[in-house]
Amino acid sequence: MNSDAVNRAGYEEACVHLRKVVDTDDLTEMAYQMIPIAGDISDYLRCDIGARCHAYRNENDYLSGTLVFLKKIVQYPKNYLESWNLDDIDPQHFKAAVLRLVKHVSKTIATPIADRGATAFE
Repeated sequence: MNSDAVNRAGYEEACVHLRKVVDTDDLTEMAYQMIPIAGDISDYLRCDIGARCHAYRNENDYLSGTLVFLKKIVQYPKNYLESWNLDDIDPQHFKAAVLRLVKHVSKTIATPIADRGATAFE
């Protein structure tokens, strides 16, 4: 195999890899529900969670990664709020709301994917 063929194969593999990411349209109903729940807490949190989906290859990985992210926010709610200049939000109320979202995400992870509802295209 010549170097052009190797480079082309590497390029095609990278393209395949890039196509194997989660989009919010790919999420089941139960998994998708965390986005509007996050929006009820803060538009910034909703955007943060929605944008993170592209870093994962499947719904379960996305949920697990989101759970880690949310647990860090619960640990340091003031830091998260300060990072977005959300000084008007009480950190303790914010933490309590994020904990409710953590429960939803944890419940979703514990639910078999076949029982989480349809995706947007099913």
